[in-house]
Amino acid sequence: MGEKNHTFYLYSKSSSAKITTLPERDADSFIYLKGCLKGESVEFLSEQNALAFLNNLCAKLVFCETGEDFLCHYYYSEKISDYVIIRGQRVNLHLSCGKGVWTVGSPLIFGSF
Repeated sequence: MGEKNHTFYLYSKSSSAKITTLPERDADSFIYLKGCLKGESVEFLSEQNALAFLNNLCAKLVFCETGEDFLCHYYYSEKISDYVIIRGQRVNLHLSCGKGVWTVGSPLIFGSF
């Protein structure tokens, strides 16, 4: 799925989630935690690959945020049943870029990015 790391957000759909990161090659070993899994994110080495991933999910851009050291785009895909409400709109995919790594998370990226 991703190209670098795969992060799992357990027990909570917020920044208080237990966060566990594994190399992408080991990510399948976390499949047994489906009942505890509240979100996840994957890292890509290029914007092109991250956008191709979002395109495969038919994701529609909802809004963007930028700052001095970050870029965040928020999307919604009907192919993903879970979502959060931000600014009164459904969001279930979060794209960020920082330090040359493109990360896509669902429903959001928690922790630092």
